[in-house]
Amino acid sequence: MVALKQATTLVKAGEFNSSLEEAVKKFRDKLEPVTVGLGNTVKFAIFKESAEPYFLMIAQQKDKIINEYGYNVSMNITSYSDDKNEQLYRDFISDTGMSLDITPPSILTAGMGMWNMCFSIFEKNPKKAMVILKGI
Repeated sequence: MVALKQATTLVKAGEFNSSLEEAVKKFRDKLEPVTVGLGNTVKFAIFKESAEPYFLMIAQQKDKIINEYGYNVSMNITSYSDDKNEQLYRDFISDTGMSLDITPPSILTAGMGMWNMCFSIFEKNPKKAMVILKGI
């Protein structure tokens, strides 16, 4: 029997009071604006097709107000490797200068776990998945 690959998601949170749009432009891979989810956030995402595919999405409260958990930005990175997720996180922080060092609450971590289930679908249809996320 062939073992199925299991996706894993890293969730990070932090405070960022500058333009998320300007920050994500500094990341080595191009993130696209997306509209899926809550309407009170600005979101950017990428599904990177490669030998080690990954999905990264980052969101910021439009008003930049810090929520009751102490953050206004959240990021999730999904791939088939915890090491890959951690490396992408370090690359993102290095490229953008953002600080996502607030421990995310369990409710956020649990909610982001849905990306584990979606990842294999995204991998099979990455362009279609991004179209859906963009709300086109």
